[in-house]
Amino acid sequence: MDFAWDMAAKLHEKNFIRLVSKKPPILHTVYRLLNKLQMGDWGYRVNIAEMQRMYLRALQVSLVDKAVKMQAQGDKSGTETVLKEGRHLAGLLRDYTQAVQDYEYMTKVSQQPFDFFIASSERYHDNYVLDQVMRKHGVGGRQFADPPRMTYESMKLHALPTGPWGNESFPEPLGGTRNASAKAVLRRNFWFKIMGALVGGAFLVGPMWLLVLKRELYLNLGVATGFVFAFGFSMVGCVDRLDQVFASTLAYSAVLMVFVGVMFDKQFPEGA
Repeated sequence: MDFAWDMAAKLHEKNFIRLVSKKPPILHTVYRLLNKLQMGDWGYRVNIAEMQRMYLRALQVSLVDKAVKMQAQGDKSGTETVLKEGRHLAGLLRDYTQAVQDYEYMTKVSQQPFDFFIASSERYHDNYVLDQVMRKHGVGGRQFADPPRMTYESMKLHALPTGPWGNESFPEPLGGTRNASAKAVLRRNFWFKIMGALVGGAFLVGPMWLLVLKRELYLNLGVATGFVFAFGFSMVGCVDRLDQVFASTLAYSAVLMVFVGVMFDKQFPEGA
């Protein structure tokens, strides 16, 4: 296991902490181009999920090591090595499976308003904890820059802009208050619904306006085809399963084709 932890530590040791700063008052892209604004407060972000990834990597290396050992030495000494090493697999596989499930939970929590698996300076209490720990170990921002000891100007460009930053008057508790977390979830869902209504309305009303205003055969066919493909591609990012993509795209195309058929009947009436 020492070999596995040595390899995992080597792969992940530079990813636990990164520098953060207050968001600049203009777009970060423009800020990076101008490089003239004074940076706000420095801070740190500790990625606890990266520690879980290192743990996962160590378990993976251990399993790979045992697989190679059983395969290589089993060919030489028969099944004795395989049986000996196989007796230790149950606990290792159980730990690996549990670690994967824990990481999936971390991924799910990262979608919530408060991410428990980072400690970041934009949270007032986290900032206090991080400052005290940094002082305890006698380290500062330059130790966590990439590359280390980079200049102040370079550090300005590499720090991650975050915000809004908390303050002493209104510190955010760990996990946030229950009411605030519930309101944040409701607010986010509300805006997602608004966005869905706007996108859905645009996909339905947009082609109708174009078909009515421009009564040309090939233009109507092109508009219908383009909107159906655009709707299908948008569904790829909104639903999880292939059958849902097919069903939603076919339903939308059916609605659109009904309207196109009505327009064709008016444009090319029978007997005209």
